Amino acid sequence: MDPARTIKSEEKIKTARKMLLDMKEKLLAEGLGKSLPENLARPFEIGDEGDHAENERTHEFSILLSARDKEKLGAIEEALEKIREGTYGVCEDCGDEIG
Repeated sequence: MDPARTIKSEEKIKTARKMLLDMKEKLLAEGLGKSLPENLARPFEIGDEGDHAENERTHEFSILLSARDKEKLGAIEEALEKIREGTYGVCEDCGDEIG
């Protein structure tokens, strides 16, 4: 194996690992898993049907974002595991290096 290519590959993996850890830290810092804001968690007692519908949309959107953040975190964890295993940057189907 070409030493220059190996060093370049190691640098890419270190850069990717740092980027993934930064992304993970940001997601966790933004409060992944926090409970819903108080105005979304309390029963909808005030307002007309339009207000109730808007509150419900906001509530659903908040839950959706949380689910997306959890998906992102799962993908980040999977990529970090591949780095630990030494398989990061390798196609699972053909075994070729991913550019």
